[in-house]
Amino acid sequence: MLDPKSFCPIDEFKRLMDGLVAYIKSSPPAAGFDEVLVPGEPEFRTLRRRSIEGIPIDPVTLSAIRDHASDDPIHGIRRVGDADEASG
Repeated sequence: MLDPKSFCPIDEFKRLMDGLVAYIKSSPPAAGFDEVLVPGEPEFRTLRRRSIEGIPIDPVTLSAIRDHASDDPIHGIRRVGDADEASG
């Protein structure tokens, strides 16, 4: 890992990075894409969405989790928006 403070004051580094991101995002997107993304942006969007909506788990995996948890119930495993399963 590199410490940006080793190269310049942190405020200057942030200003330079903001300028770089703005420059990159000002590029026209490639054919078939709606926008230009910078590294980490898709992952950050996924993190933000899953923090709100929860982590999707397919029904087979969820069933297996519940089966293995039957001896020691895990409370709060539910599908987002499914009030019937809110108690685990």
